[in-house]
Amino acid sequence: MKDARFLLDDYEISGEQEDDFEAAVKDIDTHTYYTKVCLRSLSLLSIMKEEKQDQEQFPGILRAWRLDPGNYWQDGKTAQIPGYSFPTQKLLPLQTGELPADSELMRETMEQNPTMVINRESASGDAVYYVSSLAANTMAQRLGIASDIMREHSLARDIFMAQLLDREEEVTLVIKQYRQVGKIFAMMSSSYRPIPLHEICVVYKDLMGHDMESRPDGGIVYGGLGPMRCEGWDITHKRARISFSFEEYGEKLQGLYGFTRPMVPCVEIQTSDIGESSFVVRGYWKLKENGAVVYDTSYAKEHRGKSLMDGNLDKVEEDIRQCVLGQYLRLPGRLMELKEIDITPPGLDLSKCHNGTIKNHKAVLAAYKQVFKQLGMVKVLSKKRMDSVLRAIDWHHIDDHAHYTAYDLVMDIFSLSETLRPYMEKEGMNQETVRKFRECISGAAYVELEGEKGRNQAFPLSEAK
Repeated sequence: MKDARFLLDDYEISGEQEDDFEAAVKDIDTHTYYTKVCLRSLSLLSIMKEEKQDQEQFPGILRAWRLDPGNYWQDGKTAQIPGYSFPTQKLLPLQTGELPADSELMRETMEQNPTMVINRESASGDAVYYVSSLAANTMAQRLGIASDIMREHSLARDIFMAQLLDREEEVTLVIKQYRQVGKIFAMMSSSYRPIPLHEICVVYKDLMGHDMESRPDGGIVYGGLGPMRCEGWDITHKRARISFSFEEYGEKLQGLYGFTRPMVPCVEIQTSDIGESSFVVRGYWKLKENGAVVYDTSYAKEHRGKSLMDGNLDKVEEDIRQCVLGQYLRLPGRLMELKEIDITPPGLDLSKCHNGTIKNHKAVLAAYKQVFKQLGMVKVLSKKRMDSVLRAIDWHHIDDHAHYTAYDLVMDIFSLSETLRPYMEKEGMNQETVRKFRECISGAAYVELEGEKGRNQAFPLSEAK
């Protein structure tokens, strides 16, 4: 499952099968270990820039400044920082600088974080580790400095860090290893408890194992939700994530509520083994017509350096059942209410292009603006981009001849992350902005629309998740 790219910061794998996910996280857990060490037992290697390397020997021999804790090399005006040269062959997964994966790791190190750590307490002698850029936040916390300082590499920064290592404080290094080569991905406190990625498998198997039975088609039956099928998974060093759908349950809801635009209820579970995110379970819906995702309920639990297996697993799973799996009727119930609210003004003739269709278009566009205002969309997209999105909707996404209810409007808004994809790509929106946009429009069903003001059953915006 792993390859020599495993130690790169941008390592990512993905798939569609649950068994492959479980095999992958088990493999990563096997190659992740945790070492408790005193800060004073660590030294830094501040790798010299490429132009300062011996060009005849580089990259086979790497030159660096060795910075022991406290910087005791400072001894008057004539003191010099001790140099340190070492062969890189033993610090590459394939143990040769000629293979592509080795070259990528060396290039990443030189360009992104040319600092290495020596553990002088290692039983086998000095153990040298690469340092991931992902470790910046936790290293800053342990050293008591701003994380921004960690992101700007320089010899001066490394000297400052080495001074801060001169203390009797124990930390836990989270190290990922491939072929005896290690890389530090986090520096946690001494009380940190390992968080195996495989915990995520234990949780979803327990959850979906409640009233569970196997089916010939490979699905799983869970407590009235019907077969559970893996929608896909992906793993990075920051987090592991897997999603499941309940297709048959969605069909039951379709028959019960008579929706014209089917949706499939899904659940996404993610965790992190380096403290980058909480343990999160999120219920969401996938629109069948275009695959757009609508986020709904969620449950989150901060690890706080503790494994979910530390005596609270049953409580976590029960909370998930109540907060996520038990709430799949929430959105359909709200959508039923929206079907009773007209956006198109009554009595309009929409069969031809005349005054009726113009009034309809204006009413629908005004409803879009009302929803976006209540959602605070301008905070996500900026005023300029918000105006541009509304122009795109105005010109291309309103059917003047269609009678709109609030249900139709909200479903169109749910679809915007897909229908506006060409526009977003043209605008150069980054993935984080697109993610925030998707989360924002997911609350569209719960705003108070003009046609329902004063109703007791209106859902205030604060209920949107």
